[in-house]
Amino acid sequence: MSVGTFLGHRPRTTLPVLATLATVGYLVALGAPAALLALNGPTAALAPAVAVIAIATTAAVFFSVALAVGAASALDGADASVAHGFARARRRMSVVAQWSAILTGALVVQAALGDLLGPAAGLPLALAAVAVSILTLMVVPVIAFESVGPVRAVSCSLAIFRHRWAEQLSGQAAIALAGYLVAVMPSATLVAIGTATGSAPAAVAFSAAAAIVIAVALVLQVGATLVFSVALYRYAVAAAWLSHPDGSGGGRGAELAHEDRSVLSRR
Repeated sequence: MSVGTFLGHRPRTTLPVLATLATVGYLVALGAPAALLALNGPTAALAPAVAVIAIATTAAVFFSVALAVGAASALDGADASVAHGFARARRRMSVVAQWSAILTGALVVQAALGDLLGPAAGLPLALAAVAVSILTLMVVPVIAFESVGPVRAVSCSLAIFRHRWAEQLSGQAAIALAGYLVAVMPSATLVAIGTATGSAPAAVAFSAAAAIVIAVALVLQVGATLVFSVALYRYAVAAAWLSHPDGSGGGRGAELAHEDRSVLSRR
């Protein structure tokens, strides 16, 4: 459903363009610490790394919020508009900046711990990052559709995970597996073919083709994940609202539904 919505809506360029912009932001934010540390050393790289991460993360969250708005329109069968997504993201810019600052701090701490503890910390830090990304999956949809700050958005994301963890984990696993099948296997095959030719130009050409495949797969994965998060957010809120229309009983999920019923009715 996520990939189909991502690629099949009208106009067809809106969601892929927003997903591409978001993906570039996330990649720069994730790659900046390692690149700057390698080039300049830990002390000299700290200030530029923080600046680059902050800018890239803010851009990534901004475009993700715009993508979430476009995904909601596509799920409703309406035309997704870049301008509409940007307008909503601009209205939520203060919260986007606050959430970006939190993400920047987390990335800086992760990079610092990795540099301090060495390669042995790589796997634990990676697992911790995956866990955090799972628990905060719904933060972007909540920022996009609710008038709350980043702390409340995280609380809502945790509440949805508590109530819908099976659907969320299975959906994210399916998207990750699809990303692996689309990116890793074809790109590895292309690199192997290029190497087998024994020709340097052919190897470079096949490696470039593999890089393009990986880039397209990353954009698809980011886009599909955002569409899935919006769909699951709407489903979780609607289910909580139907179970507890007075907003009582059912914990944070019901409170979230009670607060957001007007948003759902407009979508």
